[in-house]
Amino acid sequence: MALLQGLALSTSVSNPELVPVPVALLQGSLLLGGITELVLGVDAGNTAASVTVHPMLIAGWVALTTTAFNLLPVGRLDGGRMVQVPYPPCPLPLSVRSRNL
Repeated sequence: MALLQGLALSTSVSNPELVPVPVALLQGSLLLGGITELVLGVDAGNTAASVTVHPMLIAGWVALTTTAFNLLPVGRLDGGRMVQVPYPPCPLPLSVRSRNL
């Protein structure tokens, strides 16, 4: 939500209150690049151009990136816990359990 609100507050004309960002940085993500092109009307081929973005857009992008890393299926992250639901850890073989008695 913060990403879309920040994008709505951003502009392609120069504004001293907003942060200038090169268009090439926004084109790194297909989704963000497409939304930026639709909302701001910035030409995707012009990588030398810059747009001024609202700080809310930067906060929304950081939040989405953090959430994406959290959903990686690794260890104790949320993605790892979601993978453990359909594939629970295997129980120890009987030989290993009897040796520990």
